[in-house]
Amino acid sequence: MTGKVNIDTTRLFSEGASYIISEILSELQRPDFPSSWEFAPDIPKVAWKTGTSYGRKDAWSVGYNPDYTVGVWTGNFSGESSPDLVGAEASAPLLFEIFEAIGNGQSAGWFSQPEDVATRSVCALSGQPPNSDCPVTVTELYLPGVSPVAPCTIHKMILVDSTSGYRLCRFCSAGKKVIERVYEDWPPKLATYFAQSGKLAMAIPEHNPDCTGTYAGEGPVIVSPNDDAVYVLRAHIPSSDQEIALEASAAAGAHELFWFIDGELFKRAKPGEKVFYAPEAGIHKLTCSDEEGRSSSLTLRVE
Repeated sequence: MTGKVNIDTTRLFSEGASYIISEILSELQRPDFPSSWEFAPDIPKVAWKTGTSYGRKDAWSVGYNPDYTVGVWTGNFSGESSPDLVGAEASAPLLFEIFEAIGNGQSAGWFSQPEDVATRSVCALSGQPPNSDCPVTVTELYLPGVSPVAPCTIHKMILVDSTSGYRLCRFCSAGKKVIERVYEDWPPKLATYFAQSGKLAMAIPEHNPDCTGTYAGEGPVIVSPNDDAVYVLRAHIPSSDQEIALEASAAAGAHELFWFIDGELFKRAKPGEKVFYAPEAGIHKLTCSDEEGRSSSLTLRVE
């Protein structure tokens, strides 16, 4: 049977978005790239991505250029796992060898940049348009009228007391020798993660404890328990074995959290630190507050 086959297609991404994604996937300096590959001069330009299955039973690499799309699978036909089955190490080298072979060592060229794609400067850390405090910018592709235009929310100028080192606000900065410093102000969950992993460049100092004003900012984010969960106590099991973990993330600069149950202080903890509560049946109000008075609450249902 011969003849033209009609295939119905649906575009999922605009030409501009597809081009930007292809450019990103063709970069050589990336976390999943095998070490030192970025220094190899003869690697053909290919948009590619790798994958490794759970348990390292399969390793994949899929790539494309204007002429070809290639998929590579590596693994054992028996399904046996292997520590060597990592997409970037096992499948990606084969992918590039195939592209070199089918292209006879010649570059296939690249996709033409669509008219709706432009370039702009963005903060090198957040990827957002820079604000006046961003120390480093880079150039990236974007879609005018589509890509977000809100300026960087990570870099913030903060007033610091040159004598005590405390953070100052408009309520407590008068009469003090002030230093302006730029800090990374991450959302609570990321701030807690970076602080615990030692990846936070410079922690925001504690707010002046003598300040009588109200400090603005995002309150703690309760990670555990879930707001919509119902906890059921099981009979004949000690309450100590049915404790509920209380955990919250906090904005950069928060050093201590206060847990309240039904308005009563239950425990103090650091952001990201777990404390445990032996629940009583009923509906309880759980509140987590930081030292600035910013708080979050949820309803804890126990049956």
